[in-house]
Amino acid sequence: MDLHYTLIILLSCIGDELIYLLLSSTLTIVRRGLGIKILYILLISMFINQVLKYSLNVQRPPTLSNRIDKLPQIIGYLVEGEGPSLPSGHTQISTTFWTSLALSTYSKVVVVAMVSLPILIAYSRVALGMHSPLDVVAALIIGYSLPLITYLTEMKFSKYGGNYRSHVDLLLMTLIFLSSTVLSYPKLQSISGLIASVLVTRYMTTGLEVGISKRIKTAIISLTTLGLGYFLIRFTPSIAVNEFIISLATGLIAYLVIPVTVGVFKLRKLSSL
Repeated sequence: MDLHYTLIILLSCIGDELIYLLLSSTLTIVRRGLGIKILYILLISMFINQVLKYSLNVQRPPTLSNRIDKLPQIIGYLVEGEGPSLPSGHTQISTTFWTSLALSTYSKVVVVAMVSLPILIAYSRVALGMHSPLDVVAALIIGYSLPLITYLTEMKFSKYGGNYRSHVDLLLMTLIFLSSTVLSYPKLQSISGLIASVLVTRYMTTGLEVGISKRIKTAIISLTTLGLGYFLIRFTPSIAVNEFIISLATGLIAYLVIPVTVGVFKLRKLSSL
């Protein structure tokens, strides 16, 4: 395998949505406020990506590299895309994550990653024949725009306090739930269940001052729980009767029950909700 091909395979793997879901979930435990903000935007981006993919139903390019079949199974899984082509999920989700992180941390290193990594991932998807240039350009536009619109909206309405956020979140969650119910596209119910669990965690918990080692251990337990839920939904369809319920339950256990039980988060008083 030549160096160029190895690099584009690596870049394509880095763009997989599962990696960013795990990173955001870890951030949610380690740095609650930052993690919840990024995870929420990331899941909305994943939902939008799925709706656009299956609504537009653009077929993937016929130039798909046949060398992908020769990769190890786990690598091939991270490289291969699912469903239609437009927009590129790898490109959109990676762009959403790094842009959200850059707007939240103002780190120069993260800004460099925000500019360079999504473009390199987009190049790898085209180079592998997984997507056309239009697929990745559309994904880049959505991935950069969604966090920026969210950031500007929060800045615009911050003077009104936090009440507006709960109303917007409730309206958005209602639209997402109805869409996932009406549309039969893959993953929509799973994503909407996770979004609901993140919102419940945001409004029902607050962070505690604990050591980083305790947070990391809690994150490992929570990620294991999320992995179990993913396994149930993806590989045991006879058990996963309702993806929304399983995803919601798994998310609540991972983001709320485990951190509160361990003592990383605490429940808010009812009067403060």
